[in-house]
Amino acid sequence: MIVGANYVCYGTLKDIEDSFSVTARIVDVETGEIVAMSRADIRKDDYLKKQVQSAIGSSLYTPITKPTTSSSKTQKKAATPEPVKTAPKVANNAWKVVKYRDDFGDFTQYVFTVNSTDEKMLFVSYKKCDNAANNRVIAGIHWENNDHYRLRSSYDIKGQTGSAVTKELKDAWKMYLDSSEKNHFYFVWNQKAGARWLVDIIRKSNSVAVRRDGLTRRFQTAGLLEKMAEYGITWAEIDAALANEEF
Repeated sequence: MIVGANYVCYGTLKDIEDSFSVTARIVDVETGEIVAMSRADIRKDDYLKKQVQSAIGSSLYTPITKPTTSSSKTQKKAATPEPVKTAPKVANNAWKVVKYRDDFGDFTQYVFTVNSTDEKMLFVSYKKCDNAANNRVIAGIHWENNDHYRLRSSYDIKGQTGSAVTKELKDAWKMYLDSSEKNHFYFVWNQKAGARWLVDIIRKSNSVAVRRDGLTRRFQTAGLLEKMAEYGITWAEIDAALANEEF
């Protein structure tokens, strides 16, 4: 829907010894109807195997092999469990990250941002303090660069699940992108409502639409947790920081 496509094709790829087992489905983007599906076994060679490893990442690629058995005559034959595959990474992850350390404040700041086709932005910031009790997550919307007071407005936000959420975001603030406090952008949020509602919409959706004053912008939000994991941040860590909203 982001790129105006009518159909999307998805499926699975399994490495089974001498061949690849491929399944594919074509889905109507608007209705979710499966309009076509197929399966094929493709005999592999060294070139094809190398291409697959390159496409999904060698660290994520684990062939499925036949179970091995014990050679001892006194033991029963036992199959070796198949290795667990790691889910493929999100292709073209749109999230960008700024990380900096503030030794005076005793914290490390991670700012995860995703832009629309223009200057508009969604962001999730994680302030990881040396004292974990002070960890904080802030999520908000950057809509324009001029008068930051004009950011205060009513926003309609819709992910892929559930109905649209309408929030009047009244608090405008600065988000710093380095410890010198020179590089920053203004954003709007609702401090009393906390950050969890927006973070939940973002992490559960591959795309999020935001509308204000009749203008709609879409953001490719898939892969936020994956991008956080690249910096050693888990969802449990974020969830615990969100619980600090009340302090």
